[in-house]
Amino acid sequence: MNLNHLRTFAEVWRTRSISRASDILNITQPAASGQIRALEAELGHALFRRHARGVEPTVVANELVNMIGDRLDGADAAFERLRLRSDALEGVVHFAGPAEFVGASMPPVTAVLATQGIDLHIRLGGRDAIYQWFADEVIELAITASEPDDRALGYQSVFEEELLVVAAPNLDLTSIPRADWPWLAYDETLPLIRSYLAAVHTDIPARPALIAGSLTFLRDAAMAGAGVAVLPDYLCSAAISEGKLVHVDPINRLPANRIFLAWRKAALRSPRVVFTRDRCLVELAKLEAR
Repeated sequence: MNLNHLRTFAEVWRTRSISRASDILNITQPAASGQIRALEAELGHALFRRHARGVEPTVVANELVNMIGDRLDGADAAFERLRLRSDALEGVVHFAGPAEFVGASMPPVTAVLATQGIDLHIRLGGRDAIYQWFADEVIELAITASEPDDRALGYQSVFEEELLVVAAPNLDLTSIPRADWPWLAYDETLPLIRSYLAAVHTDIPARPALIAGSLTFLRDAAMAGAGVAVLPDYLCSAAISEGKLVHVDPINRLPANRIFLAWRKAALRSPRVVFTRDRCLVELAKLEAR
């Protein structure tokens, strides 16, 4: 069985489009169609049904994907690691992630990459922006606080951040968490606040006192006495130690927030993307071990 035929099959299965797969693999559409036909002839079964918007995999195609799993991507990555011995790594890798976590975790990675001539171009943004950048293929790697469900993405859990409920020491609060506390929120959906209030069986506030798309700004606003914030420990531990913030509810432990490193599987054909991903995994593992 031809490895190139399998690679083309996997890309067509992921994208549901022969033309899209041929663009990603940098081959002509007739060549991609011919490889699919050759694989179908070898298996004796149709793999895709054509329609106006692309293709749909057959039962046999889905069974083949289940059998090979991520082995094909692993083979591509292994080939690229071997090529690292002779190929230059210099170039640009496009990366994205939440501003606060990127600022706390990525400087050691950038230092290592600089020694290899790799320029990391970082975009800062939240969940929706990151997945749109992946879909538009403007980034190869990203840090995300949500587990990817796109079959075109590979990922690995790299960090578990503890969430703390904090406020200024002089803020007048009842001892029991309440929906009418002056909550400081990242956005209208109140993601971290909802997790906390659900854990303590308290109603969700109808409207927060402040909305700001920056956890650092929320931390500073909490220190100024503006209200109560739910923040990752790495962002507020120093302020708690200095007495600028207090842990409002140390008894109730919030659900841990998992952080993932995600990458476009097709981008692993680039040696510098493989190298960058592997260095990120090494450095983030050190952060997790602290």
